[in-house]
Amino acid sequence: MCGHTPQPTPINRDRLLAIDTGCVYNMHPNLGRLTAVHLPEREFVTVDYVG
Repeated sequence: MCGHTPQPTPINRDRLLAIDTGCVYNMHPNLGRLTAVHLPEREFVTVDYVG
């Protein structure tokens, strides 16, 4: 799983950051958020889709 495979929450592993939380899939119950990451701290910022 890499690239643009939406996940309900960001993935933070030693050698992998996955921040696609499926903003465009807002009708899906577990997706529909936009996520960014602050580097090098690896702090995630997530906001819900609002239309």
